[in-house]
Amino acid sequence: RKGGTRGPIFLHELAEEAHRRMLTHRRGRPSAREWTLRRLVPLRPDHWEELKKLAASIGVDPAQIAALLIERGLERLRTEPKLGTVGPQGR
Repeated sequence: RKGGTRGPIFLHELAEEAHRRMLTHRRGRPSAREWTLRRLVPLRPDHWEELKKLAASIGVDPAQIAALLIERGLERLRTEPKLGTVGPQGR
């Protein structure tokens, strides 16, 4: 099933995408060119720790991993219509 892999292959793909998209700017950390909007996203501490571990394993910033995962999740909602529907009460 496409998009369903959650293991070393998924992490390898995520690492490749992160490194391919990150550009070094004159100042600050590398970022993807299309990421022009910055927002604060609240997270549980244990989720941030997971992001830090993932980021350390592939050599990028935890927030960059979070952004990539959000993008992949939104893309999946767009490409798998049944995932993007809400229940009968609109929740």
